Amino acid sequence: MATHYKGQRISELLEDIDRLQRELNFNEEVANSAEEVVALAEGQTTLAIAKAKLTALQGESNAN
Repeated sequence: MATHYKGQRISELLEDIDRLQRELNFNEEVANSAEEVVALAEGQTTLAIAKAKLTALQGESNAN
């Protein structure tokens, strides 16, 4: 399995995904204002991108 994705280690990517997921789960329960909802949407976008990077990386490692 490859160990890097555009210079970022897989373990760092997995840690980022875990951290983002925990933060979003916590903040979903306390979001009250429009700004907080926008911040949640941005966080969910960041999480989706991180998961897509991981999926792409896994696909690359399976092709090798």
